[in-house]
Amino acid sequence: MTKQVTGKYPMEVGKLAHDLIRRGEQKWEYWRDTPDPYPILGYVRLEWMHQLATFLVPLALLVWAHHAHGWAGAGLAFPAAWALGYWIDAKLEKRIERARRREYRVDGDRYRVTTEIARALGIQPKDVTIPLMESLCLDYVAQANAKADREAFVKRRTGEILYEMRIGKRDENGDANPNYVPRHCASVDDSEAYRSAASAHDEPSVFQDDLFEHPTFDPYPGVNPSSGLPMIPDTAVDVGGHAFGSNS
Repeated sequence: MTKQVTGKYPMEVGKLAHDLIRRGEQKWEYWRDTPDPYPILGYVRLEWMHQLATFLVPLALLVWAHHAHGWAGAGLAFPAAWALGYWIDAKLEKRIERARRREYRVDGDRYRVTTEIARALGIQPKDVTIPLMESLCLDYVAQANAKADREAFVKRRTGEILYEMRIGKRDENGDANPNYVPRHCASVDDSEAYRSAASAHDEPSVFQDDLFEHPTFDPYPGVNPSSGLPMIPDTAVDVGGHAFGSNS
């Protein structure tokens, strides 16, 4: 039976910290030098002057054209004034976007993640420190591993029960059959086939210890070659309850 692990923190909160750390984009010196993160705003020095110029420079051109050539001149200058204002605004947008990218390279998504973590834990973003991030990450890994173990156990146990129902060891409700009598024969029967497959799964082997050295080894084939039915994931039994290599 797998051990139930209850995390110290909510799993979704730990995943935020785990994913942020795993990306490897954090500058931990920035965390130490700037305890309270700030949002990515795309700050441009004297931005207000650029915004004002977007309006005032075209207006000045129109005023000059009207003063020099009257309304006809102002009408002719209007397209140029509009294009000039658009060009100034486009340049400002590019500068803001460059500033955002520069700030993000430093921030590395820290502000967004720490804000979400702080909101979930009921603390301030400045309280989301490096030690807390490490604790959240380790807690998430422990919970994720425990969850994977539980799921593997359930799949394996489901396959065992289906197999035992198939050979009559359990009734159709999954309860133990008191009248069950094991079959014995000279050849390898379903029970032996299942035991050998289960033993191969449970006992350590060179394949399980180092899968990278044996990339073609598949401990859980997708189809039972004898019955032609798909195998239940992570078990030695197919969907019909047949042990791998058996069709009866």
